[in-house]
Amino acid sequence: FVEFDALIEKEAGVSLTEIFRIHGEDYYRKLERRVMEKILSQHPHAVLATGGSLVTATETWSLVQRECHTVWLKAKPIDHWDRVVAQGDVRPIANPGARDELKALLKARQPLYAQSEMVIDTSHHTIDESIELIVKRLHMENRREPNGVAHRRKAAPIAR
Repeated sequence: FVEFDALIEKEAGVSLTEIFRIHGEDYYRKLERRVMEKILSQHPHAVLATGGSLVTATETWSLVQRECHTVWLKAKPIDHWDRVVAQGDVRPIANPGARDELKALLKARQPLYAQSEMVIDTSHHTIDESIELIVKRLHMENRREPNGVAHRRKAAPIAR
């Protein structure tokens, strides 16, 4: 299991916030693409937890769709909010309009997330249930492929 944002930070030597502050989004997107290519070549069977904005980077999202099983861990905006706060991230609380921004962001990205191979509604499933659903669907797909091997698909990025 690999937290993709952590790989980007390691590659850059600074936090995501610093990458954006110092270099901007264009630099971040190039770095994101380079790190994705690297992880897919070095660890073709890894499970990747990606940031939700990856789907907005057309070339990187196309690479991921071509090379990986993709899973959208769908949730209600309030569930996203509660999870971020529960992880100790206080940034959303500091912005009075953050909840509305989150709702608008999720709504805008929904068509891109919906391109994922699988959609698991985590608002209605526990973590263990979600994992079980993903594993079952992957096993079903592998049974449809010759010799039980998923064709061209390697890692399994998880958009959150």
